[in-house]
Amino acid sequence: YFSRGVFSYLDQNVEYNEEKNEYQVVDHSETFEDYDAYLPNIRPKENLIRRSKYTPTGFKLAEDYYILGDHYVTNLLVTSLPRTFELGCGKSIASYQVSIHYYDKEGTRKHYSKTFPVKDQRLREAALYSAREHRDQMLRAFSEIGFDMKNAHSTTVQELFDKIPNYRARTKKTYKNYRDRYGVYIGPDYGKRAILSITVEDITKTLAHCADRCVQSSVTQVFSIWKMIYKVAMIEEIPVRDIPSMVDVPQSRKVNPRALKEWNITEEDFQHFCKFFSFYGGYEPWEKEKIYKRDIMLYMIRLMRVTAMRPQEVKALSKSDFVFGEVTFTEKVSNKVITVPCVRINIVKSVGSTRTEDLTIKDVKTPQSKRAVPVLKPEDIALIKEILAFTRNDIVFSDYYGNLFSSDDVSDLIHRVRKSYAENTGKDLDFYAYLMRKSMVSDNRRDKVNPSATKLLLGHQSESVAGRWYASADDEEVLNLVYSRAYKHKKDYE
Repeated sequence: YFSRGVFSYLDQNVEYNEEKNEYQVVDHSETFEDYDAYLPNIRPKENLIRRSKYTPTGFKLAEDYYILGDHYVTNLLVTSLPRTFELGCGKSIASYQVSIHYYDKEGTRKHYSKTFPVKDQRLREAALYSAREHRDQMLRAFSEIGFDMKNAHSTTVQELFDKIPNYRARTKKTYKNYRDRYGVYIGPDYGKRAILSITVEDITKTLAHCADRCVQSSVTQVFSIWKMIYKVAMIEEIPVRDIPSMVDVPQSRKVNPRALKEWNITEEDFQHFCKFFSFYGGYEPWEKEKIYKRDIMLYMIRLMRVTAMRPQEVKALSKSDFVFGEVTFTEKVSNKVITVPCVRINIVKSVGSTRTEDLTIKDVKTPQSKRAVPVLKPEDIALIKEILAFTRNDIVFSDYYGNLFSSDDVSDLIHRVRKSYAENTGKDLDFYAYLMRKSMVSDNRRDKVNPSATKLLLGHQSESVAGRWYASADDEEVLNLVYSRAYKHKKDYE
């Protein structure tokens, strides 16, 4: 009979008999005797044509077993297939395969393979001999051409990039950013290249590609990835030169639109946006999870407006971090010592990723970030009491079920509300979570607040952080600067 042919002598199934509570072999053989046109009989002596035992009608799938023809299979686990195998359960080898990985002269990793089926040469030994001869022949040919097949000298850029987490302790979110940048600017053209083949021109091309599309911080990140790749190569004792140190990093001409205007928002715009936010979604009363998410995030935004806390810090606050009391200080306008109610918000934790978790509560990054933010205005203290009465969970700003909010959760909701706000009011308000923090810096700088006080309140490592990355000016200040400019005169130094 023909084990994989169209016909065979047998077509049987193993089926369960409920009456006898056992599996039985049931014959489904068909002779085609009742048909007008017979199929060609490939076994004339038997004068019988039957279906293949591998016919689809002989297949049955159950929860913990399946039946294929006359085969009953259960507890099947396949982890891999060898390169040389044959269908069925025979002991003979179907073919031999020559498989060679090599690097061409440009350093690109390639693969050569050729199969030698046993059936073509009748004997297994003959097929094996032919495969070995061909392997040796190709190895000699590759060597003469100059292709590299030495593992130490053929480590690819991709292999080194994959090893970065072994030598550089960073969070999962950071590595996601690395993978995103690498996948766009490095991997497609250079991932399969041997590290020893990379040139200054190659790295410069990736940086120039990024500079054409992104702002300078992205170019710097791509360059940092290259430096990490070469650092791993050196740790692995691959004889590479420090190519990144020879690269002149191109400057991007792209500018974030937010850098061209003041990072601030008026109180009127803020309150109007918050009122719109509070009605966003038009949710039905039974959509409690959506309503709660909207409302608790709005509370979070309003608290950040008051305290200028980082989004990741406010998302980690628990009820015990709010300490109610009083504070005594000298008020600068009246120069009187006053005692007023106060709520101190203890900031010791933040929400983010670690090397093992995508989203968790962890310690703040720096000692300066660990601080207590005072809240003194009566209306702001009332807001905090309202928030604590509203929240369902110990982690104050979490979802209906107490799950932590990611940065994407916050930015996505704000983006959708902002888009709806623009459609309904005609005003495209540049509203984002960090604006609450930056607006305080702008307000403090305009009011000539001591930079050291701003540093302590915001948890910065130095005063220059607020000046370089947060402070901004509006058009009126620029006009006053030009109008009232005082030129330098010699008499000022006589």
